[in-house]
Amino acid sequence: MLKYLILISIFFVSCSNSKNEQNKDTTIFSKFPTTEAIVFKNFIKYENGAISRMYLRDTSLIVYDWRGKGGYFFYQYGLNSGSVIRKYIPQGRGKGAALGSLSAGLYKNELWMYDISLSKIIFSAIETKSFTADTSAAYREFAFSRDYYNIQFLDDSTVIANGNYQTPKKLQELNFYSGKILADYGILEGVPKDIPFYAWKRYNEAFMELKSTNDKVVLAHRLSDQIEVFDLKSHKSITVKGPENYKAEFLPMQSHDGKDLITHNEKSRYSFTQVMSTDKFIYVLHSGNNISGQNIDYAKSIFVYDWYGKPIKRVNLDRYVTGFTISDDDKSLYAYDVISKYIVTAKI
Repeated sequence: MLKYLILISIFFVSCSNSKNEQNKDTTIFSKFPTTEAIVFKNFIKYENGAISRMYLRDTSLIVYDWRGKGGYFFYQYGLNSGSVIRKYIPQGRGKGAALGSLSAGLYKNELWMYDISLSKIIFSAIETKSFTADTSAAYREFAFSRDYYNIQFLDDSTVIANGNYQTPKKLQELNFYSGKILADYGILEGVPKDIPFYAWKRYNEAFMELKSTNDKVVLAHRLSDQIEVFDLKSHKSITVKGPENYKAEFLPMQSHDGKDLITHNEKSRYSFTQVMSTDKFIYVLHSGNNISGQNIDYAKSIFVYDWYGKPIKRVNLDRYVTGFTISDDDKSLYAYDVISKYIVTAKI
């Protein structure tokens, strides 16, 4: 996906550029106020696949394995026992199953997955009883457009989404059931000459996180060390670049049949690999590895910002991790050590 993105020329006219500029604030910084280093402790052995997200719920830790190699995508562990309590959403094409997704989460008492390949969203109710071979969690599923990259639930009938390549707007608020767009936020800027906006938008895709109060959204860019914080009430946004302020490097090219393409060049780097948040802070997992190298999504640092976009601190980790989560009180960190195959934990 990162190597080749087909560009199709699309003409568009936007009358909101001046309004967007008035509602946008950009900050560039070169150093975090403080830097911390933490040492993890092994917690739970996990050898099924690749954990990309984690969720703390009461006395359990729920991990999301986006590849589903162990047969399921979600695994719920007891924090006290370290044992599997339950498994959710099997891998497959049938009802209540999924093929995979980069967009998944926890909403109220349900886990969900946005399976773009099957054009649906699957919900699975969180159970309290232990998993056995002859039981399965209650599920429900709905057809949903495959036009988006990430979604988050604002309420039972409304979602916020990004990654719609048919519009230069960065975020859409839409009705979950009808797909009707209710509001737009932000507009794509800095599109290189002769490159269609939607292809540039795809190359500059970002992970998305909704604040628990449902009034702010952060986008953490995949190919540049840049975050954007959107206020859903005022429609204003804050862009924060740094500490290196590197950009999404690219190389135009043509396919054998004459189609315009984008590929990475020797300077291209994979930046943020995941984003989580609490009421106080935004936590972004940072890689910085060159895309041409190995293990581009392995990360050894977490960048911390407040919800006004102010850089707070950099946390250096003692090992490479992929998925992670932070407790609501901002004191405990859980992550997946991709080398040792352990879920690890530390105080932060």
